[in-house]
Amino acid sequence: MGRQTRTNVAAGVALTRDEETELVSGPRAALRWGGHFDRAAIARGSIFLSPEDRLAAWEAHRDRLVVAVAADEAGHRPWATWVLDLERPDLATPYKEDDVGRVQLLAERGLLYEVEIAELERIGQEAEARIGTPHELRGPDPNDPNGWDKLEARVARVMREGLRR
Repeated sequence: MGRQTRTNVAAGVALTRDEETELVSGPRAALRWGGHFDRAAIARGSIFLSPEDRLAAWEAHRDRLVVAVAADEAGHRPWATWVLDLERPDLATPYKEDDVGRVQLLAERGLLYEVEIAELERIGQEAEARIGTPHELRGPDPNDPNGWDKLEARVARVMREGLRR
């Protein structure tokens, strides 16, 4: 029998692992990796009992989760940021290629932390220095003209452009 999710998650009440996974990585990840088989959760497509419960949990735990994800990887945010706050579900993907759009939006809206800006700038400068050398990081396909270093350099460029707006 599946574990019942709480309703009305409020500030000061810890999230379950599954609830946190949903807010950070999305409902598909929480349902897939949750380690339980809650048929009702699968049927409604969420660990939370309602969209209102998910929003309440996000509002209560947003700051902590955003800081944790941003500290883990500069320019990244929890799934709930893209879907609930910024209404950009198209950017709520795990794909590295989407970093350009994510970082551009965060920079334009003033949502990057100073430490993230410095880290993205450092990564971009290191990538730029390797482009065209034997040390260039190209990604899984060595024939791909748009490898990792070019992507990281592009992320840094769009960040700088976004910060100027």
